[in-house]
Amino acid sequence: LVGIKLGEGKRSLANTYFTSMFWFLTGFTAIFAIIAYFNMDRIIYSLGSTALLFEDCKTYLKYMILGTPILAVKLFLEYYIRLDGRPAYSLVMSLTGFILNIVLDYYTIVVLGWGVFGASISTITSIAISTLMGLVYFKLYETNLKFTKFHWNKWYFIKSSFNGAGEMLTELSSGIVTIFFNIAIIKFAGEDGVAAMAVNINIFYFLISIYLGIATGAQPVISYAYGAQNKKRLGEIIDHCKKAILFGSLAVFTLARFYGANIIHVEGSCDPARDISIIDLELVMADMEMVERRIDKDTKAGKGDKKFLHSAEVFKGLLAWLNEGKSARSYPCDEEEKEILATADLLTLKPVIFAANMDEDGFKNHDASPY
Repeated sequence: LVGIKLGEGKRSLANTYFTSMFWFLTGFTAIFAIIAYFNMDRIIYSLGSTALLFEDCKTYLKYMILGTPILAVKLFLEYYIRLDGRPAYSLVMSLTGFILNIVLDYYTIVVLGWGVFGASISTITSIAISTLMGLVYFKLYETNLKFTKFHWNKWYFIKSSFNGAGEMLTELSSGIVTIFFNIAIIKFAGEDGVAAMAVNINIFYFLISIYLGIATGAQPVISYAYGAQNKKRLGEIIDHCKKAILFGSLAVFTLARFYGANIIHVEGSCDPARDISIIDLELVMADMEMVERRIDKDTKAGKGDKKFLHSAEVFKGLLAWLNEGKSARSYPCDEEEKEILATADLLTLKPVIFAANMDEDGFKNHDASPY
């Protein structure tokens, strides 16, 4: 509706609609977040979580719920920045959040060892910074759309809700299908099945991102052309969208059909022995960073207490061992040194269980397996 009003040349009314929807959306999502926050346990179990997954789900969901209004505002601002004629700025907003999320995920999960908590903090932080960029745009830049005084107009909100009903039903149906699918997967394949399905779902969203990009990018332009009654321009936009989706579909099909193995697995194939060695090496490298920080910490503390100097020497020996690509659990040391190493909570010091997924024939003749 805002795009249509801009196309009609009614900028003042467009600004009123824009401001009203901003505050309505912020308030609505804030109320939703409060209700969801105090019903987290019920929500988690109703969506199919098991006792094994519950704590991780709750940790992640808690911060994502609190960040719901921020995410809603981010998506809102990205859309209206495109409508304002600055799609490049909207793209920079998205890319900034995307790249920052990857960097923070690595730092909080791998370097700091915060696990699921780190993942949630990284996600919310990256979304918040993207949202801040959107607010800065409307505050400092010369824009067509501007924030004005909030004005309640129930017919505008009804029309806006009606216009978005189609997209809401699409997203709602996807969410409901995913929920029931997760419940079924947990029942028949357990937590590992859900993890495997999550990989496939992420690949699916990666492949369809081209269609989502075309749809969200074309919406504000179509609205503006419709409001300006520019039927020729409207036809051109729709024609471009059809061609882009056609060629995009062919590209996605080709990618999935002929390069699917490379998408699912970084090495292009499944080799348990190789994959174990890669994971072990990644864990050893993470431990090396932790040990280096511990050595620095103990060396500084040793100026006031000599016992920390002994601790630093123990970790220096372990660091040399890790540099050879060996795990901390195989490091030869006495009981006193083991107690010192146990204070570092190293990843490769933890016990490991390897589970083999084999068919009946494999169990009958397991000695013949190359692994």
